[in-house]
Amino acid sequence: MLVRRGMSLVEVMVYCLLLALFSAIAFVSLPGRATRTTQELQDATSQASLALTRLVGELDNSLANTVTSDERSIYFLSATPEKGRLRYDSEGELLWQGWVAYVYDKPTLTRYWLPLASESVKSGVGKTPSLDQIRSGRSRVVARGVTYFSITRESTSFWVIQARVEVGAAFHRLRTGGGPRR
Repeated sequence: MLVRRGMSLVEVMVYCLLLALFSAIAFVSLPGRATRTTQELQDATSQASLALTRLVGELDNSLANTVTSDERSIYFLSATPEKGRLRYDSEGELLWQGWVAYVYDKPTLTRYWLPLASESVKSGVGKTPSLDQIRSGRSRVVARGVTYFSITRESTSFWVIQARVEVGAAFHRLRTGGGPRR
């Protein structure tokens, strides 16, 4: 009885052809997937960066004794209107426009806006609303894909804000800080 060892030339050629076919598919599809992941990460990072920049800008133009924060949210009286520019009275003092809150609910960062009853109120704002009251105002998701968000008070008037944006296995960390100038 004849026992064959190894493979025939035809079998080797078929296996080589299959290996080449699977390698070509992987070679063609992997760069496309990596490009999509990179673009998605860039979009998410850009969105989160703009949100943090706006948060710090609003925080810079807030009233120091109205800022309240915890690990996942921050809210304060803002002179920055929902849309438009800062407004001043005839003496050059900022006019307070409303209460703003940034709240992190994984994986989104949402901005809430509760306008004041009288848009031209100076520093005497009355009672500070609760976060739930501010959340009853208008809301807008300002960042998606956020897997980590932290607000830490560094001093009496300075907060450090950190975020991490993740898409697939790729991520980007963001860190900024700011505080009221008033």
